[in-house]
Amino acid sequence: MKPLPTYIEKGNFTFTQIKRKGDVAIYARCRRRPVKSGPLSYEVIKITRALQKHVLGKRVLREKGDEIYPWSEKWGSGALTCTSLEAAERRFRQILEESGA
Repeated sequence: MKPLPTYIEKGNFTFTQIKRKGDVAIYARCRRRPVKSGPLSYEVIKITRALQKHVLGKRVLREKGDEIYPWSEKWGSGALTCTSLEAAERRFRQILEESGA
């Protein structure tokens, strides 16, 4: 099983993990181009696992069981965007309490 990276680059944004407990994490979302910025928002996510192996040509993208960032269809149930770190921390604690962690 490959853990979810603590630093992710996607498009014009970077996502840096600032807190994690079990399968719940907070990532800071920053602009990468044209200039770097401080956090624009915070994403509180429930980390999920790949249900099957994903291959593109001869390249293995993901093995079964690898941790994955929630996709856009999961927003609202498996992930939430917060405009402040305080709000993200509250949501983080709420998810942990709901899951019994």
